[in-house]
Amino acid sequence: MQDECEGELAVAMPLLEKALQALNTLTKGDITEVKSMKNPPSVVKLVMESVCHMLGVKPKKVQDPTNPSKKVDDYWEGSQKLLGESGGPPTSQGMFAAQISPS
Repeated sequence: MQDECEGELAVAMPLLEKALQALNTLTKGDITEVKSMKNPPSVVKLVMESVCHMLGVKPKKVQDPTNPSKKVDDYWEGSQKLLGESGGPPTSQGMFAAQISPS
């Protein structure tokens, strides 16, 4: 089992390093552009929803556009608040890792 975990970790770690390097290239203008989107592309929503999960940002319940009698989780408002915090979301490895919720 240890070998299996080490093998998976060996695949995951270079991807994590690459993602952290990309994160550190974001500028304030990039953050402002994303924050100002009224209806961002689905991939942007997915990434920001993931960030919200990791940082413990709760979703807002909104009406499902495909079924008005149903409510769905919407992380975009929370994402915009996160992006609007002074300096935007944490971008350095240490700050980001320190804020990730263990759950």
